[in-house]
Amino acid sequence: PTALRLFREAHDLAPSDPEITNNLGFLYQALGNRPEAERWYRETLSLAPRRGVAWLNLADLLAESEDPKALARAAAALVKARQLRGNAWTIIRRQARVAAARGLLADAERFYREAGQAGDDGLALEVGDFYRQLGRTGDALRWYRRVQGDALLAEASQRVRAVQVDLQARRYGWTAPSTEVPAAARARFERAA
Repeated sequence: PTALRLFREAHDLAPSDPEITNNLGFLYQALGNRPEAERWYRETLSLAPRRGVAWLNLADLLAESEDPKALARAAAALVKARQLRGNAWTIIRRQARVAAARGLLADAERFYREAGQAGDDGLALEVGDFYRQLGRTGDALRWYRRVQGDALLAEASQRVRAVQVDLQARRYGWTAPSTEVPAAARARFERAA
C-alpha cells in the first residue's frame, strides 16, 4: 500500500511515464485488484506499445483467470511479448501454460518442447507433470529424468518413484478405479463448452 501511494504520487508528477504506469499495474495486481491492474497495464501499452515487460505483465494477469476470453487475450499478449523480447524460454513456458489452460494440449506440448531446450530443471519437472496429467507416463519419466541439479533432484526422484509405483500398481491390479476426472478430460470439456 505504501508503494502504491508513492507510485500514484509519482504518476501525478509524470503521468506519461510508462515505467510508473507499469509499476502501478504490478502493484494493483499484487494487491489483488485485477481490474485496476489491467487498466494500468493497458495504459502503459498505450504510452509505449513496444514495452515487452508490460505485455508479459498483462499476459500474466490475464492468465490468472479461468475465463476463455481472458485466456485468449493472454495468449495474444504473449505472442506480442515474444515478438518484442525474443524467444526466451520463460516466455515460451508461459505460452505453454496458457495453451494448457485453454485446453489446447497439442499447442501446450509444442511450446513445452520448445522451451525444454533451455535445460532448466524446474521446467523439466513442470513438463513431466504436464505429461503425467495427460497419462503419458513414459514422457513424464523422460522429463523427470532430465533433472540434474541438486536443488530439484530429490523432488524429481520422488516423482519418478511415484510414477513407477503407480505403473506397478496398475499392472498388478492393486489400485481401485479412480472417480476423479483427469485434467485432460476437464480441459477438453471446457474447450467443447
